[in-house]
Amino acid sequence: MLQPMPSFVRSWAALPTDVSDPSTCRVWDVGREWAYRLSQGFIRLLAALFPPNDQFAAKALKPDELRLFRSMAPADRRHGLCVANRLAAHGVVDADVLAAALLHDAGKVGGGLNLLRRTSIVLLGPRAVARIAPESMPSKGGWRRALWVHRHHAELGAQRCAHAGSSPLVVELVRLHDVARVQCESEVAWRLELLRDADDRC
Repeated sequence: MLQPMPSFVRSWAALPTDVSDPSTCRVWDVGREWAYRLSQGFIRLLAALFPPNDQFAAKALKPDELRLFRSMAPADRRHGLCVANRLAAHGVVDADVLAAALLHDAGKVGGGLNLLRRTSIVLLGPRAVARIAPESMPSKGGWRRALWVHRHHAELGAQRCAHAGSSPLVVELVRLHDVARVQCESEVAWRLELLRDADDRC
């Protein structure tokens, strides 16, 4: 039986966007986007210097999932913990959502996404990355491989989660979390909405 959307999903806090002038809206959106990108680069730098505490993950994940989580770069672990903790702070107790939050960037493992490349990709933004990333995975490492892995990390992460014994719902959430437009079952849809919103705020 499909589960209905919980009431707290509908009341999820949103950033203010009540600006009447369209040009002001555009300036606001661009400024907020760049502020977000710069903050992500700074967070990645901190994560590299101060590895995150994974006690939350140890309680929320299965043993093989935890091994996958611990194989992730410190920046991705810290980001996953931020997403999961934000969800938990808003009353989310769904085990699949929390696991997907922790593991949604597992596809970046081994992709050559060092600090310089991560920061550059964040500053470029998804549209630019989509234009310049190669269509197929390069056989050698370097910038092209990092771009390809970043663009396809959702599918790669879903495959790794499946291999780690994650539930089909966790696998689906990880697979879809970075897809711009998607139609899915209601039991996936409301969980995906929560995951994406928390991801955007971390």
